[in-house]
Amino acid sequence: MVAEQMRPSDIRFTHDSVSCRFSDGHTLEETFKDLLYDDVTLPPLVVMHYSGYWFVVRGNRRLYLLKKLEDIGKIQQVTVIKRAFQDHLFYKQFTTKNMGISIRIRGNRFIEGTLRQCINDWRYSKTRPSSSIFTGDFMDSSISSSSSSSMDNWMDSYTRPSSSSISMYGSGSIPRHSFSNYSPPSRTPPVRSYTPLPSPPPAKKDDSWCTIL
Repeated sequence: MVAEQMRPSDIRFTHDSVSCRFSDGHTLEETFKDLLYDDVTLPPLVVMHYSGYWFVVRGNRRLYLLKKLEDIGKIQQVTVIKRAFQDHLFYKQFTTKNMGISIRIRGNRFIEGTLRQCINDWRYSKTRPSSSIFTGDFMDSSISSSSSSSMDNWMDSYTRPSSSSISMYGSGSIPRHSFSNYSPPSRTPPVRSYTPLPSPPPAKKDDSWCTIL
């Protein structure tokens, strides 16, 4: 057995599918996060040469994660142990249907999207500003007490109202209106003129119907 450095992209899978959990119970997502932040070191892969390609016979899940790390530039090479070809060991592992180009993850159909989100979070953590900006640690400890007091005076002058505003509006910088003595103006109801209608003229008496005796 020989330990060498190889690129994960030069190694193929032997399994057609693997579980989303390692034998110790850790998920692929948890292990991938630990690899991104250098919190874990994986043991070397065990590979064998077959039909012109190198296949992993111990570590299909690890190879899956290492290929993701190579794709984003996190790693370039990994340590592998090259073993002489043993047909009984190799064919026991060899269940792939596409010559080890890809592998299927069982138990988590959203694993690809989950790992992409882990990568985005990792990239953001590398580019976000330091927490000292938000905690105030950026203030230089060498600032003298006089400078600090002048800063306090400047803040007081900024937040306190000017004398002109006090004389104009009272003790505050915002105009204050008092409604205690307010009385609405008197309103005179409108005068409506009324002209009575003219009375109709009296009816004329018509005596033409009378009979003269």
